[in-house]
Amino acid sequence: QLIKETTLPIADKLIDSEIFEGMVNEDEKTKHYVWISKSPYRIPVKIKVTTKLGLMLDLEIKETNLF
Repeated sequence: QLIKETTLPIADKLIDSEIFEGMVNEDEKTKHYVWISKSPYRIPVKIKVTTKLGLMLDLEIKETNLF
């Protein structure tokens, strides 16, 4: 589900993106967030997910030649 629109700095550029929230089988423990670029390509540029051990993983593209 779309939460909001935001801008992320990636490789010295500001990338317009949308933040989506999701859960697996409606389990609150599996809540995760995905930032997807708006244009020219709709690709995931950032992901936040919690592991079973309780660790929060924050993965983000640092550089790309797509934008």
